[in-house]
Amino acid sequence: MAESAQIQKVGIKHEAILNFLVVNPLVPLSQVAREFGVTQPWLSTIIHSDAFQARLRERNEQVFHKSVLPLADKLLGLAHQAVEKIGDQLAVTTDPEHTLEVATRILDRIGHSPKTVQATAVQNIQQNNFYQVDKATLEEARNAIGRRLGGTPAPLAIEGEVVPATASAE
Repeated sequence: MAESAQIQKVGIKHEAILNFLVVNPLVPLSQVAREFGVTQPWLSTIIHSDAFQARLRERNEQVFHKSVLPLADKLLGLAHQAVEKIGDQLAVTTDPEHTLEVATRILDRIGHSPKTVQATAVQNIQQNNFYQVDKATLEEARNAIGRRLGGTPAPLAIEGEVVPATASAE
């Protein structure tokens, strides 16, 4: 079994390709190959090599660790602070309207408000349609199908009554 070609280390041109891919993740590889003046098979060999993939994972960690993750951590921290503050206020309030308002908003945010429950019930409407076909129309349709298939269709039972399939000779 032949092994696929691999690069041993990421060179300067490989770093440039890596940077381009991190900044432009949706660009097709054919366009990347044109951008760097290489063939698509050569580019594929490079970007699928273990060394390139390891360096790409490293670069993504660097980029996303400094921009995305801290923001998510900050937002989660602020959410925790807000919940703690609301809990502290509820512990000392004597206003039942305030308590009801806070409880209603929290339940609404997590999907347990009466509006959400009512809207869900309305979305579960089922419609059943029943169609009735007279025997003559059904027999003509079955005969037409039988003629196309080159044979006579089998009899069909309608409401317990067997309707014969008589193919008319034309």
